[in-house]
Amino acid sequence: MINIFLRRLLQPQAALSLIELLVALTILALLSTAGLKMFQSTQTSFVDGRTSLVKAKRNEVIVAFIDNDFVDKASPPITALRLYVNSQMPDDLQAAEKLAVATMFGTGSRFQFAAPKCRLSRDADPDLGNVSSPADCMRFGQTTFTQRVNQILALGNKIVFSIDGTSTRCSISRPLEGTDVGDMAVAHVDDSLCLRMANDPQNLPQTGDHVMLPRFVVYNSVDPASFHTSFIENVSASKSLYNWATGFITKIVGWRCPAWRQTSDAIT
Repeated sequence: MINIFLRRLLQPQAALSLIELLVALTILALLSTAGLKMFQSTQTSFVDGRTSLVKAKRNEVIVAFIDNDFVDKASPPITALRLYVNSQMPDDLQAAEKLAVATMFGTGSRFQFAAPKCRLSRDADPDLGNVSSPADCMRFGQTTFTQRVNQILALGNKIVFSIDGTSTRCSISRPLEGTDVGDMAVAHVDDSLCLRMANDPQNLPQTGDHVMLPRFVVYNSVDPASFHTSFIENVSASKSLYNWATGFITKIVGWRCPAWRQTSDAIT
Protein backbone atom coordinates (compact mmCIF):
# COMPACT_ATOMS: atom_id res chain seq x y z
CA MET A 1 0.00 0.00 0.00
CA ILE A 2 2.82 2.34 0.93
CA ASN A 3 4.69 1.42 -2.21
CA ILE A 4 1.70 2.27 -4.37
CA PHE A 5 1.37 5.67 -2.65
CA LEU A 6 5.07 6.42 -3.07
CA ARG A 7 4.99 5.33 -6.67
CA ARG A 8 2.12 7.73 -7.44
CA LEU A 9 3.80 10.49 -5.49
CA LEU A 10 7.06 10.10 -7.38
CA GLN A 11 5.37 9.71 -10.74
CA PRO A 12 5.82 12.85 -12.93
CA GLN A 13 2.70 15.09 -12.92
CA ALA A 14 1.38 17.18 -15.83
CA ALA A 15 2.38 20.89 -15.43
CA LEU A 16 1.56 24.20 -17.14
CA SER A 17 3.53 24.86 -20.28
CA LEU A 18 5.34 28.12 -20.79
CA ILE A 19 2.74 29.22 -23.36
CA GLU A 20 -0.16 28.52 -20.98
CA LEU A 21 1.60 30.48 -18.26
CA LEU A 22 2.13 33.45 -20.60
CA VAL A 23 -1.53 33.38 -21.67
CA ALA A 24 -2.66 33.37 -18.03
CA LEU A 25 -0.37 36.28 -17.19
CA THR A 26 -1.60 38.22 -20.23
CA ILE A 27 -5.24 37.76 -19.22
CA LEU A 28 -4.42 38.84 -15.66
CA ALA A 29 -2.62 41.93 -16.97
CA LEU A 30 -5.56 42.90 -19.21
CA LEU A 31 -8.04 42.53 -16.35
CA SER A 32 -5.82 44.56 -14.04
CA THR A 33 -5.40 47.32 -16.64
CA ALA A 34 -9.15 47.49 -17.29
CA GLY A 35 -9.86 47.67 -13.56
CA LEU A 36 -7.27 50.41 -13.08
CA LYS A 37 -8.65 52.49 -15.96
CA MET A 38 -12.19 52.14 -14.59
CA PHE A 39 -11.00 53.29 -11.17
CA GLN A 40 -9.10 56.23 -12.66
CA SER A 41 -12.11 57.24 -14.77
CA THR A 42 -14.40 57.15 -11.74
CA GLN A 43 -11.91 59.13 -9.69
CA THR A 44 -11.50 61.71 -12.49
CA SER A 45 -15.26 62.12 -12.85
CA PHE A 46 -15.62 62.60 -9.10
CA VAL A 47 -12.81 65.17 -8.94
CA ASP A 48 -14.10 67.03 -12.02
CA GLY A 49 -17.63 67.10 -10.62
CA ARG A 50 -16.40 68.41 -7.30
CA THR A 51 -14.26 71.03 -9.02
CA SER A 52 -17.20 72.17 -11.16
CA LEU A 53 -19.39 72.43 -8.06
CA VAL A 54 -16.78 74.52 -6.25
CA LYS A 55 -16.46 76.82 -9.27
CA ALA A 56 -20.22 77.19 -9.55
CA LYS A 57 -20.54 78.11 -5.87
CA ARG A 58 -17.67 80.57 -6.17
CA ASN A 59 -19.28 82.17 -9.21
CA GLU A 60 -22.59 82.48 -7.36
CA VAL A 61 -20.85 84.33 -4.53
CA ILE A 62 -19.18 86.70 -6.99
CA VAL A 63 -22.55 87.29 -8.66
CA ALA A 64 -23.91 88.29 -5.25
CA PHE A 65 -21.27 91.05 -5.12
CA ILE A 66 -22.22 92.14 -8.63
CA ASP A 67 -25.88 92.13 -7.61
CA ASN A 68 -25.13 94.37 -4.63
CA ASP A 69 -23.24 96.79 -6.88
CA PHE A 70 -26.23 97.05 -9.20
CA VAL A 71 -28.66 97.51 -6.33
CA ASP A 72 -26.45 100.21 -4.79
CA LYS A 73 -25.86 101.73 -8.26
CA ALA A 74 -22.12 101.33 -7.70
CA SER A 75 -21.50 99.74 -11.09
CA PRO A 76 -19.69 101.97 -13.60
CA PRO A 77 -22.10 103.34 -16.24
CA ILE A 78 -20.41 101.80 -19.28
CA THR A 79 -21.84 99.67 -22.08
CA ALA A 80 -18.59 97.94 -23.09
CA LEU A 81 -17.86 94.41 -21.93
CA ARG A 82 -15.78 94.37 -18.75
CA LEU A 83 -14.33 91.89 -16.28
CA TYR A 84 -15.70 92.27 -12.78
CA VAL A 85 -13.13 93.34 -10.18
CA ASN A 86 -13.94 94.14 -6.56
CA SER A 87 -11.23 94.70 -3.96
CA GLN A 88 -13.78 94.06 -1.21
CA MET A 89 -14.07 90.39 -2.14
CA PRO A 90 -12.04 87.74 -0.27
CA ASP A 91 -8.68 86.83 -1.78
CA ASP A 92 -9.86 83.45 -3.09
CA LEU A 93 -12.66 85.13 -5.04
CA GLN A 94 -10.32 87.77 -6.45
CA ALA A 95 -7.93 85.02 -7.59
CA ALA A 96 -10.72 82.98 -9.20
CA GLU A 97 -11.63 83.02 -12.88
CA LYS A 98 -13.06 86.43 -13.68
CA LEU A 99 -16.72 86.93 -14.51
CA ALA A 100 -17.54 89.14 -17.49
CA VAL A 101 -20.34 91.69 -17.26
CA ALA A 102 -22.11 92.50 -20.53
CA THR A 103 -24.59 95.38 -20.63
CA MET A 104 -27.73 94.36 -22.50
CA PHE A 105 -30.65 96.74 -21.87
CA GLY A 106 -28.74 98.70 -19.22
CA THR A 107 -30.18 100.68 -16.36
CA GLY A 108 -32.29 103.10 -18.39
CA SER A 109 -36.07 103.26 -18.38
CA ARG A 110 -37.89 100.51 -20.25
CA PHE A 111 -40.53 103.01 -21.39
CA GLN A 112 -40.77 105.73 -23.99
CA PHE A 113 -43.35 107.99 -22.40
CA ALA A 114 -46.24 105.60 -21.54
CA ALA A 115 -45.35 102.81 -23.98
CA PRO A 116 -42.74 100.07 -23.46
CA LYS A 117 -39.72 100.43 -25.71
CA CYS A 118 -39.63 96.72 -26.58
CA ARG A 119 -42.97 95.12 -27.41
CA LEU A 120 -44.18 92.05 -29.25
CA SER A 121 -44.68 92.85 -32.91
CA ARG A 122 -47.12 89.93 -33.27
CA ASP A 123 -48.82 87.35 -31.07
CA ALA A 124 -46.48 84.78 -29.53
CA ASP A 125 -46.54 81.33 -31.15
CA PRO A 126 -45.99 78.55 -28.58
CA ASP A 127 -46.39 75.90 -31.28
CA LEU A 128 -43.33 77.22 -33.11
CA GLY A 129 -41.77 78.50 -29.89
CA ASN A 130 -40.91 81.97 -31.12
CA VAL A 131 -41.60 85.63 -30.41
CA SER A 132 -40.84 88.72 -32.45
CA SER A 133 -39.99 92.31 -31.56
CA PRO A 134 -38.38 95.27 -33.33
CA ALA A 135 -34.62 94.61 -33.57
CA ASP A 136 -33.79 98.24 -32.79
CA CYS A 137 -36.12 98.79 -29.83
CA MET A 138 -32.89 99.43 -27.92
CA ARG A 139 -29.68 100.66 -29.57
CA PHE A 140 -26.08 101.26 -28.53
CA GLY A 141 -24.77 103.65 -31.16
CA GLN A 142 -25.04 101.73 -34.44
CA THR A 143 -25.44 98.38 -32.68
CA THR A 144 -28.95 97.08 -32.11
CA PHE A 145 -29.93 95.22 -28.98
CA THR A 146 -30.47 92.02 -30.96
CA GLN A 147 -26.98 92.20 -32.47
CA ARG A 148 -25.56 92.42 -28.98
CA VAL A 149 -27.69 89.44 -27.95
CA ASN A 150 -26.24 87.37 -30.78
CA GLN A 151 -22.71 88.35 -29.76
CA ILE A 152 -23.34 86.97 -26.27
CA LEU A 153 -25.06 83.83 -27.56
CA ALA A 154 -22.10 83.12 -29.85
CA LEU A 155 -19.93 82.67 -26.76
CA GLY A 156 -22.07 79.76 -25.56
CA ASN A 157 -24.26 81.72 -23.15
CA LYS A 158 -28.01 81.58 -22.72
CA ILE A 159 -30.02 84.76 -22.31
CA VAL A 160 -33.18 85.09 -20.26
CA PHE A 161 -36.11 87.41 -20.92
CA SER A 162 -39.72 87.67 -19.82
CA ILE A 163 -43.07 88.87 -21.13
CA ASP A 164 -45.46 90.53 -18.69
CA GLY A 165 -48.09 88.05 -17.56
CA THR A 166 -46.41 84.82 -18.66
CA SER A 167 -45.95 81.95 -16.23
CA THR A 168 -42.17 82.01 -16.22
CA ARG A 169 -39.14 83.45 -17.92
CA CYS A 170 -37.84 82.25 -21.26
CA SER A 171 -34.30 81.36 -22.24
CA ILE A 172 -32.82 81.52 -25.71
CA SER A 173 -29.64 79.85 -26.92
CA ARG A 174 -30.12 80.09 -30.70
CA PRO A 175 -29.11 83.27 -32.62
CA LEU A 176 -31.89 85.76 -33.26
CA GLU A 177 -33.08 86.24 -36.82
CA GLY A 178 -33.36 89.75 -38.28
CA THR A 179 -31.05 91.97 -36.24
CA ASP A 180 -30.50 95.09 -38.35
CA VAL A 181 -32.11 98.48 -37.87
CA GLY A 182 -35.72 98.31 -39.04
CA ASP A 183 -35.84 94.48 -38.92
CA MET A 184 -38.36 92.45 -36.97
CA ALA A 185 -36.22 90.18 -34.81
CA VAL A 186 -37.40 86.61 -34.16
CA ALA A 187 -36.28 84.70 -31.07
CA HIS A 188 -36.71 80.94 -30.72
CA VAL A 189 -37.17 80.03 -27.05
CA ASP A 190 -35.71 76.86 -25.54
CA ASP A 191 -39.02 75.84 -23.94
CA SER A 192 -42.28 76.99 -25.55
CA LEU A 193 -44.21 76.53 -22.26
CA CYS A 194 -42.71 79.82 -21.10
CA LEU A 195 -44.98 81.56 -23.63
CA ARG A 196 -48.17 80.50 -21.84
CA MET A 197 -49.94 83.04 -19.66
CA ALA A 198 -49.77 82.34 -15.94
CA ASN A 199 -53.49 82.41 -15.09
CA ASP A 200 -54.83 81.08 -18.39
CA PRO A 201 -52.56 78.74 -20.42
CA GLN A 202 -54.87 79.12 -23.42
CA ASN A 203 -54.39 82.89 -23.42
CA LEU A 204 -51.18 83.75 -25.27
CA PRO A 205 -49.02 86.91 -25.15
CA GLN A 206 -50.48 89.40 -27.58
CA THR A 207 -49.10 91.99 -29.97
CA GLY A 208 -47.89 95.00 -28.00
CA ASP A 209 -47.15 93.11 -24.75
CA HIS A 210 -44.07 94.30 -22.89
CA VAL A 211 -40.90 92.25 -23.49
CA MET A 212 -38.69 92.37 -20.40
CA LEU A 213 -35.17 92.11 -21.81
CA PRO A 214 -32.21 91.42 -19.49
CA ARG A 215 -30.44 94.47 -18.22
CA PHE A 216 -27.10 92.66 -17.81
CA VAL A 217 -25.65 89.23 -18.54
CA VAL A 218 -22.84 87.85 -16.39
CA TYR A 219 -20.78 84.85 -17.47
CA ASN A 220 -17.49 83.06 -16.85
CA SER A 221 -14.85 84.80 -18.97
CA VAL A 222 -12.80 81.61 -19.44
CA ASP A 223 -15.64 79.19 -20.17
CA PRO A 224 -18.86 81.15 -20.82
CA ALA A 225 -20.96 78.02 -21.33
CA SER A 226 -20.11 76.77 -17.82
CA PHE A 227 -21.74 79.70 -16.01
CA HIS A 228 -24.06 82.47 -17.17
CA THR A 229 -26.87 84.42 -15.58
CA SER A 230 -29.21 87.21 -16.67
CA PHE A 231 -30.27 90.17 -14.55
CA ILE A 232 -33.92 91.11 -14.98
CA GLU A 233 -36.35 92.67 -12.51
CA ASN A 234 -39.77 91.20 -11.74
CA VAL A 235 -43.15 92.54 -12.84
CA SER A 236 -43.58 94.72 -9.74
CA ALA A 237 -40.33 96.50 -10.57
CA SER A 238 -41.51 96.92 -14.12
CA LYS A 239 -44.67 98.64 -12.86
CA SER A 240 -42.54 100.96 -10.74
CA LEU A 241 -40.60 101.91 -13.85
CA TYR A 242 -43.86 102.37 -15.74
CA ASN A 243 -45.15 104.74 -13.07
CA TRP A 244 -41.90 106.65 -13.21
CA ALA A 245 -42.16 106.93 -17.00
CA THR A 246 -45.70 108.27 -16.85
CA GLY A 247 -44.94 110.79 -14.11
CA PHE A 248 -47.01 109.27 -11.30
CA ILE A 249 -44.00 108.95 -9.04
CA THR A 250 -40.65 110.69 -9.06
CA LYS A 251 -38.46 108.08 -7.43
CA ILE A 252 -37.80 104.55 -8.65
CA VAL A 253 -38.19 102.06 -5.83
CA GLY A 254 -38.27 98.88 -7.84
CA TRP A 255 -34.54 98.21 -7.88
CA ARG A 256 -34.42 96.24 -4.65
CA CYS A 257 -36.48 93.22 -5.53
CA PRO A 258 -35.82 89.56 -4.71
CA ALA A 259 -36.34 88.44 -8.28
CA TRP A 260 -33.92 90.92 -9.85
CA ARG A 261 -31.60 88.12 -10.92
CA GLN A 262 -32.74 85.08 -12.87
CA THR A 263 -30.22 82.26 -13.27
CA SER A 264 -30.60 80.41 -16.58
CA ASP A 265 -29.91 77.07 -14.89
CA ALA A 266 -33.11 77.48 -12.89
CA ILE A 267 -35.33 77.42 -15.95
CA THR A 268 -33.76 74.63 -17.92
